[in-house]
Amino acid sequence: MAGPLRPEHEQLLRKARKALAAARSLQQDGYSEDAISRAYYAMFHATRAFLVKRGVIRHKHSAVIAAFGQVAVKAGLVSGEMYQILTRAFEDRNTADYDAAWQATRQDAQEAVHGARRFLAHVKRIL
Repeated sequence: MAGPLRPEHEQLLRKARKALAAARSLQQDGYSEDAISRAYYAMFHATRAFLVKRGVIRHKHSAVIAAFGQVAVKAGLVSGEMYQILTRAFEDRNTADYDAAWQATRQDAQEAVHGARRFLAHVKRIL
């Protein structure tokens, strides 16, 4: 079983919770692309908290995601489904933030927020 959270874990989890709250608010207000982006960042910060707890320091998004797959999925701590939620959120965030022609729907945003909520709950359990 993992030990107590150090301040850096708590800070990352706090950022994750704030990003999730922002994603919910943005989704409710109809800002779908922004909600998708914040939902991803909620997962990103939670993922970094998980990795830092295990002494794995990564900052680049692709490196964080890859390390999470190596540390969490291969160890059986996280299901492939949770990993897919994270990788899809990363792809969707890139599209939402950088593809000016793409318009997310309310359903897209709702799914992103729901996925982020599930992902954060799971990461908190395994911390």
